[in-house]
Amino acid sequence: MFFPLTEHDYKTIELRIKQYHSLAEWLHYHPGTEGEYIDNVRRIVNAISKVYNSLDLPSQQLFKLLWWECEPIDVIEDVMHVSKRTINKHKKLILERIGAELGIV
Repeated sequence: MFFPLTEHDYKTIELRIKQYHSLAEWLHYHPGTEGEYIDNVRRIVNAISKVYNSLDLPSQQLFKLLWWECEPIDVIEDVMHVSKRTINKHKKLILERIGAELGIV
């Protein structure tokens, strides 16, 4: 059965995307570590990487601007020449794809 993402799910996924680089770096420096926490971090990093790599170039640029460079929406509108509504639509779709990859949906 399909359960839509909750507001809490969206916020949690966004937080993990913002933490992606530090999580990936941590995994790099602790390669042999085992445990439930490490498996969860590895799963998160792999899901974000998989979804990011499957996006087209404009969506990758949006991804970077939103979560890795943390640019305000109005700056993203100017850079990408799209409306706020379009940005929010694509943002939601990306978060849902990551949620599906993580098994949240």
